[in-house]
Amino acid sequence: MAGPQKKYLSRLTFREVEQELSRLPALILPLGGCEPYGTCGCLGAATACAEALATALSEKTDILYAPALPFGCSTAYGAFGGTAGVKPRTMTNILGETIRRWYLQGFRTVIIIDCLFDNNEAVDASIRRLKNSNPGMKIITFSLQRDERVRAFIARHVQGKEFGRTEYGMLSLAASIDPALVRQTGKKDAADTDRYETWRRRGADPEQYRKLFPDCSSSNAAHRFDPDFGKELFNFIVQLLVDTTKPHLPTHH
Repeated sequence: MAGPQKKYLSRLTFREVEQELSRLPALILPLGGCEPYGTCGCLGAATACAEALATALSEKTDILYAPALPFGCSTAYGAFGGTAGVKPRTMTNILGETIRRWYLQGFRTVIIIDCLFDNNEAVDASIRRLKNSNPGMKIITFSLQRDERVRAFIARHVQGKEFGRTEYGMLSLAASIDPALVRQTGKKDAADTDRYETWRRRGADPEQYRKLFPDCSSSNAAHRFDPDFGKELFNFIVQLLVDTTKPHLPTHH
């Protein structure tokens, strides 16, 4: 097996995984999603970004990486065709039970690469639960959508306020990974900050979101993306991941 797939959990037998585990008891878990980014972003954009970042981090650190979870806390966008996701409580259980099984097998460090804006509640809850029940486990979380270093990097390259998700960043990143993940579309009117904040405060109802933002975008930078910037952003994020991960890796056996 050549290339990065030699570290891909799903392409290994259990004995091959156990050999890797004895060498370095760490694992990368990418979190994707099935939600739209405006009318131009394919539903699998977040998953593709999470997988690509996990692969790149694996190549630079020699850590195994797991398949991306393709569904996250995307229920707020559930009124748009094809969108699918779970509630935070369900996501907390999925993460907790999955990671705990790996812990029982001997994995001691899990690096979560989270590409959804709305996963934070579930990820935080699962980490608290895991640390209480498995005190020897180390979980490193990188939230692409919420990391202030990433958002500042994106803000220096785009005009227009983004209220929640960083749509320009995600679309640019996706376009640099696979041009087929985005569509060229026309210009849209600026979104309204007050409407977005009110929608959040009142429970983030998906039907109401579709009425307020019928093109599924709450960004003034919607429908804009730059694959060249996406490459810069990708390299920036990968370096952040490497710098964050390496000091916390367990000692080789």
